[in-house]
Amino acid sequence: MSQQLHNTEDGEDDKGQEQSCPAPPQQIPAATAMSATRMPVPAAPATGSADTEMPASMDNTTTSSSMRVQSQKQNLYHSVPLLRGQIRLLQLLPHEDEAAAIHCRLFRTTLDSRGTRLYEALSYVWGSGDKPRSIFVNGRELAVGGNLYAALLHLRDPSIERTIWIDAICINQEDPEEKRQQVQSMAKIYAQATRVIVWLGEEAAGSSQALEEIRTAAGNDQPLEDIQTAAEPSTGQSDDKVEILALLQRPWFQRIWVLQEVAAARHILIKCGSAEVDGYAFCLGLNALNLFDELRADLRARILSVAYLIRGAIFRPNYATTCQTDNFSLDIRPLGELIEMYHTREATDRRDKVYALLGMSSDNPIAAGLSADYTISWKQLFNKLIQFSLSQLVSVGLWDDKEIAVIEGKGCIIGEVSWVEQNATWKDRQDVTIIWRRAPIAYEFRCILPTTPKSIRWGDVVCLLQGASRPTILRPCNDHWAVIMIAVSPAHDSFHTIFSLYGIGI
Repeated sequence: MSQQLHNTEDGEDDKGQEQSCPAPPQQIPAATAMSATRMPVPAAPATGSADTEMPASMDNTTTSSSMRVQSQKQNLYHSVPLLRGQIRLLQLLPHEDEAAAIHCRLFRTTLDSRGTRLYEALSYVWGSGDKPRSIFVNGRELAVGGNLYAALLHLRDPSIERTIWIDAICINQEDPEEKRQQVQSMAKIYAQATRVIVWLGEEAAGSSQALEEIRTAAGNDQPLEDIQTAAEPSTGQSDDKVEILALLQRPWFQRIWVLQEVAAARHILIKCGSAEVDGYAFCLGLNALNLFDELRADLRARILSVAYLIRGAIFRPNYATTCQTDNFSLDIRPLGELIEMYHTREATDRRDKVYALLGMSSDNPIAAGLSADYTISWKQLFNKLIQFSLSQLVSVGLWDDKEIAVIEGKGCIIGEVSWVEQNATWKDRQDVTIIWRRAPIAYEFRCILPTTPKSIRWGDVVCLLQGASRPTILRPCNDHWAVIMIAVSPAHDSFHTIFSLYGIGI
């Protein structure tokens, strides 16, 4: 049955009526959505008009220069070919003059299972497709974007060479097959780096003072709980708070690919212009400053979700972990939960909202055909994702140009959310209490779930769909059920224990 879909706004009162116990299997049409986000694309300049016409000599000079740079680029990658299991690394050569041209050396090495290697990896935002600056790599001119050029200037040491992996330079972006293979290895590349450098951009709007304020707050000797308890409600925003809030709205915090880069890291350095702070101290300082309530709901969810990954870097082992298959995985969370946590982040290609998370998945999506394949459409990929994360027995209605689906299937309502509380220490978690309705006597169970853009509310129901191995959290709306969390997987086996006790199985 076709259902009219809409997004439920935070201010709506859409709590459903309490469900009776037990609930029989029933037809449950559900709607799940991934918010569409697009990067603005500058309009191409008009051609042929008197206002934009260029002299023929200037146009020919520009074309000749572009062809020369393009030829040098291809010669560069052909001179450093990659064999199976190899990556290229960039050696940033030192110079005492900050204004001097940037010279680098590109070489190749083999990734293996020996653990951390002596190179850094850069996490940054590409920016627009324009490449207005040039560097020299192995003596050849290479065009790069303005943001990357600024990062290289700030990373270059006056006397010591620096070895870095940078995707835009170390991967031949014009070779589709090489790009596919290297993209699948990116989690391993960042995992084996001695340090991941997060480049937020050049200094602006008090960003240096903002990082210093965060670092100072992290160095407070008081326990974090005491700092938060002592924090007085703010009647207005100080200059320091405004600067920090501006820093948190930089493009890096909005992009999807950066998640895997910090999720793989063992050590993170956050850098903005010449200012820098350790990644764990950055997260500790943000919590101590107690600023999250002053952020918009969507921005708060983005910051909390990436802080969750940055904070965990220092606790990760210094060796790579792999699945039982040959595919490398960081083994963080099931793919369905990662999608719920991060689907509002931006990607130029909508399919990257899935592909950027594969290397973080704790299950094996490759077996379901979920690999970085840019030859299939978004509609085909979204259908595979739902069937993998939810159930093969549901019917899915999709559109080519929308991140929304109509799902129909049978299932049992087995519980109801009776209490939700944000974790007091680290606000990237939700403490959720569920009343199980399938027991002879109502049974309460408490679990900790990640904070997602669609926060769980009192009155949401827990449903087990036919063919599903994990329960789904739904919210009753006027004419459909909205999917709040497509597949719930607590860190322990409580759900499976309860299913076994009460004989739940569809």
